Amino acid sequence: MSSKHLNEMTPAIAANAKALASYWTKKMNVMKQHNAVCFSCQNDFEMSTLDIIGEVIAGRSLGMLAHAQSQTPTFKVDQHGGAVFEVSPTPLFASLRYLFSCITDNTMFPPWAARAIQTLKSWAPGYIRSRRVVDEYISTCLEESRKSVRELREIGQEVEAARCMIEMVTSNEGLPGEESLPDHELKDEVITFLFSHSGGHDTTSAALQWAVKFLTDNPNAQRKLNAELRNAFDDLSEDRMLTYADVTSPDKTPYLEAVVAEVLRCARIAEGTRRQTLEPMNILGYEIPVGADLIFISPTAASITTKAAEPSIRTYDNHRSETSLKHGLGGKRLWNNDTAEFRPERWIVIDEKSGKESFDPKAGGSVPFGLGVRSCPGKALAMLELKVYLATLNLAFFLGPVPKELSGYGAVIQVTRSPSQAYIAPRPWTAGDL
Repeated sequence: MSSKHLNEMTPAIAANAKALASYWTKKMNVMKQHNAVCFSCQNDFEMSTLDIIGEVIAGRSLGMLAHAQSQTPTFKVDQHGGAVFEVSPTPLFASLRYLFSCITDNTMFPPWAARAIQTLKSWAPGYIRSRRVVDEYISTCLEESRKSVRELREIGQEVEAARCMIEMVTSNEGLPGEESLPDHELKDEVITFLFSHSGGHDTTSAALQWAVKFLTDNPNAQRKLNAELRNAFDDLSEDRMLTYADVTSPDKTPYLEAVVAEVLRCARIAEGTRRQTLEPMNILGYEIPVGADLIFISPTAASITTKAAEPSIRTYDNHRSETSLKHGLGGKRLWNNDTAEFRPERWIVIDEKSGKESFDPKAGGSVPFGLGVRSCPGKALAMLELKVYLATLNLAFFLGPVPKELSGYGAVIQVTRSPSQAYIAPRPWTAGDL
């Protein structure tokens, strides 16, 4: 995704982040009236990041968060003071969640078995009903986009810059040299794009859940981030939304970059990736045949690339290629031996003369998006979302302590690794917090 497109997407992302902050304020007010001390934010991030997928696909939010805000709050408070707000999903949200679960359920099976299971699931009434809801949504978006293109052409104009995938397609329909797909094929393409990016929504949501847990347990990191943001941005009025330039200037916000990098390093959202060999190869002295599945546990491996582990890392150097030996760890250094800790400062370099802090992306090992030609295609969008959300929420709230019974670091691992508990106790910043 180009920087131009990301720049055009930023207002929608920033608006979603602001809407989430507004929703949290509403939940805080309700919570205080019922002796709750914190609330779960798992569904909040899921709804909000899925709304952004609607912006990417159709140029408009899916309306999940707005739907939640419009409802009369219903919730349960447990014996530890943790509130879980219950939101009845819209048909579209429920359908997307159901269809995405059908995909995630198959990820642990061999490809041939996954295909067979998926075929069986496609006959189920729930699958057929959910697919119909999503198809109708796509049809409506296509119809509205085509209408806008026709209206522009009637006055002799064309779409100058497509705001979303569907607009990219409809703005090219009917142009000389452009081949138009039949509607059923076009819908299949949109659905493929939707679910490939819904995987990105799931990982971004999980990363944000881990982020608020790490920051809750590290109040000094919150304070340092807040001080940096307030110093970096001249206008901090309540209605001001962050821009693309605000969050893509590491010189201005090195600590924001460090916080995001450290969240991704510690969260280990994708525990591993699988690749299948297309030809025989030798890896560190082991002969690998064609068709073998290779599992890379990159996040864990990157985190244990410490100075203490260097002798083990160098054990296989005599088997490495000249290129591998020359480039080593991709130019990255070895960590000190505190990789279990959440410490954004590990990514910061301080100039000895000026005392100026800067972000060092090669401070040590971390591979949250994979490597090579098959690395995550949504990396740029995910990074933009993480920085906009974390900056917006940090400017709005200080995350207070959460009861230890609700602040565990257990995880649920499916396609992504998500926290089993994601409770927060946000409050407006006070002089005592700064």
